[in-house]
Amino acid sequence: MITESFHSFVAGMNEGKSKVPVSNHTLILGWNETTVRVVCQMALLRRQLRQQNETWARTLFPWTRVKPSTPVAEAPIVILTDRFSKAEMQDALEFAFDECGISKKRTKVGRDIICRIGDPTSIKDLQRVGAHRSRSILVMMTDADKEGDAEGYIEHGMTLRTLLAIRIVMNTSKKVPYKDDMRVVAQIEKSSDYMDCIQLGKTADGRNILSIVDLNLFLNSVTFAGVSHPGIAFALLEMLSFEGVSMRLRKVADFPDGGKHIIGLTARDASLVWENAVLLDVIEDPHIAQTLASPGGLASPGDRIITSTDRLVFLSKVSAPKPAARVPPVLPRNKQLPGHAERASPCKVLVCGWCPDWDAPLSFAQCISRTASELPKGSQITFLNMKNLNDDDDDDDGDDGVFSKLMQQVCKTDPNISEEEIANPGKGGRWAYKDRVTITYEFGDAGSYSSLKRAMEKQVFHKAIVLSTAVKLNRNAYVRDTRILTILVCLRALQRKLHNQPLHVIAENSLDNTSVLAIAPTADHDGLPDFVNTHAIYACALAQSLAYPRMVPFISSLFSREDGTPSIFLMDAMQLLPEGEWTFGSIVALVKKSLPDDVVIGLRQSTGKLLMAPKLSEVCHCHSGDRLMMISRRVRHADESSESSED
Repeated sequence: MITESFHSFVAGMNEGKSKVPVSNHTLILGWNETTVRVVCQMALLRRQLRQQNETWARTLFPWTRVKPSTPVAEAPIVILTDRFSKAEMQDALEFAFDECGISKKRTKVGRDIICRIGDPTSIKDLQRVGAHRSRSILVMMTDADKEGDAEGYIEHGMTLRTLLAIRIVMNTSKKVPYKDDMRVVAQIEKSSDYMDCIQLGKTADGRNILSIVDLNLFLNSVTFAGVSHPGIAFALLEMLSFEGVSMRLRKVADFPDGGKHIIGLTARDASLVWENAVLLDVIEDPHIAQTLASPGGLASPGDRIITSTDRLVFLSKVSAPKPAARVPPVLPRNKQLPGHAERASPCKVLVCGWCPDWDAPLSFAQCISRTASELPKGSQITFLNMKNLNDDDDDDDGDDGVFSKLMQQVCKTDPNISEEEIANPGKGGRWAYKDRVTITYEFGDAGSYSSLKRAMEKQVFHKAIVLSTAVKLNRNAYVRDTRILTILVCLRALQRKLHNQPLHVIAENSLDNTSVLAIAPTADHDGLPDFVNTHAIYACALAQSLAYPRMVPFISSLFSREDGTPSIFLMDAMQLLPEGEWTFGSIVALVKKSLPDDVVIGLRQSTGKLLMAPKLSEVCHCHSGDRLMMISRRVRHADESSESSED
């Protein structure tokens, strides 16, 4: 009897069906294409904390160790899903850890990461993995949501059921030990008007426990921002990823010296206070910065004096930056700066593919507005897709004019977008944004050589946005990326055949090796595609949101292109700096003189190399074609040059 019970217990452990006897852990519910990357991000966060505390002095004297800036950095991770077996999950994680170079000594699958089989919507299974004892919960039920949508269920149905089950577990448990600092992040891939009605309560300092993260907002914004700011996707990914320099948040009082080195300074003066970090902003009070409309946000006016009760958002490799030496930076000699920015030339942009969210007129109008507002006067955006297909038919005659009908709704939604003379009723058309940028339409499959040839023979395009999604096509990551590679090869072949100038291409990819496959062995930097790694951005944004829930509105604001919100952009370094060698501290000080509320976060060299938040004493070689990476709330004119002529 005892032997059978013991064997049953061991079998349950091997199958991943046993109880999880841990607390203060991070719980991941569900499994999708981003899950493995999210776990890797958490492992990288754990590694950074351990590396800071692995010195012999901190090993011998524990009280000198750096405290974690987030509980996620030291908590075990528990994964609950019914999509795979325990062995399959562990194999996928171990393979990813080997690729990322994550040591088993710091984070080991089976010890620090526990995989369990169960239904995330089941109250019993949530209790088995200790949902009520966890401090951080990440809901990743998007694949189950898609399956439900295909079968006629309500959108976000599985995510909604999971959140409601969590609410029941929390409210019926005798004790929820970490509710005062709990965080629950739910991943969704479509905007929702009702998901935020689910309330899980508030923490001790008034923060909402539940955060809903709409990842489509991130992806669409990054992809189209690359038209005006080449390389911005790599900069954003570098900022969000825990692999190196990353956005972090810490209470002033939690710094090793209690924050004495920074208390009393203004946010503007504190830009030179750390040797190995860049201050992004100050969160004044726990009840502020809950929404984008709040006074908080990155690159806000820097005359606010920092106090001991504040929280600081900064960019660094470590969670406890080193104070800089109190030596005034050497500033460049005075340079006669141009009175106005160089005017950029009009450009023609080809958009290949279709985003499902654009079926809603408001979403499509916002996409057009965000993109067109940053293009020079006289530019043109051409959409090449199969949108004119009848929703009930698979014929390709385009007689129903679905795209034209959608644009009629867009014009009603956004008064800045107006309809011009219809060039080809039912199949094409011509619209304008503020009489500055023209929007046109070409019917055809962007993955077809003949369709691309027909569009490129009509006019010369300077830029191309290649989307992994298309009308009526919802495939897996491998098929989507293969389609991307096909379009890229077709574009290159047509560019050579028609003797056109090289295109600046912004493309989405879901698999890491896609960006490697797309690069020819003899390609120079100017001809390289600007890839937006879909699931890498998703994973980094989710890991940041879970580790620092108060930074959710700050992260979201970076992807908003609305006036008054902070935006990351690349500025010609030669507009502010003489050519030569300058320390990064000198560059920061000079920019603060001219643009006191802007934040310099690094340098993108003409070779494509990114210097993200280098040390203040590090010497930067500034040459023509280099770009300063900046965060600013200033309203920039669309005709300002944001990229070099080589781009």
